[in-house]
Amino acid sequence: MRNNKKRIWNLAAGLLGGLLLLLCLMNFNKFTILNRHSKSVETPIYVTYSNLITNQFIKDLKKKHNFHYAGGGGGFLYDVKNITLDFESHKILDVNEARKLFLECSEELLVRINSDDKIRPFLNHFPFSNKGTALSLSFYNNKGNYLENKHVALIFSCKNSIHYYFFDPEKQKLQPFHEESYQEALNIVRSQNDTQESSDILSENPRRKLEGRT
Repeated sequence: MRNNKKRIWNLAAGLLGGLLLLLCLMNFNKFTILNRHSKSVETPIYVTYSNLITNQFIKDLKKKHNFHYAGGGGGFLYDVKNITLDFESHKILDVNEARKLFLECSEELLVRINSDDKIRPFLNHFPFSNKGTALSLSFYNNKGNYLENKHVALIFSCKNSIHYYFFDPEKQKLQPFHEESYQEALNIVRSQNDTQESSDILSENPRRKLEGRT
């Protein structure tokens, strides 16, 4: 009985996290869901280009971090306005570790988008920035429950902010505990990196050199 009750609470907590992400994503104008399995001949070419980028990105994250792809979408009504990707992981991370990992993934995705000449004419803005992407990482234990004990259970970006959630085992629900701007997070990670452990993708702004392209 206790296990059933706990599973119900975990399900409710998961639904809460999903609703928070959905409400965030719905703030994007002209939000549309991208169906990766659609074979429609009417699919715009820029959706195909987006899929090629994100599908490879998903495979690479699976290989590098053992992330499980949980879903995605975006805004593709007239152009590539925003791209969303959700992942699940069994990593056990504190705030600093989760922040760094999240930004490495986010910045890598942006570099891939901005370096692709085929999709570039269809980007809503160039260089494509974090305002056009919405990523989420959810962290679970081996039993499929959110991580507890003050480890990060959920981290996601919404426009220009990054949100962090713990899972409260007493209340059996996700609890927000920190929010920061995307740039603030980048500044923190770059200030913490030493010369031996710094990630190339975070040591400097890899998008800056793209701004001079016409």
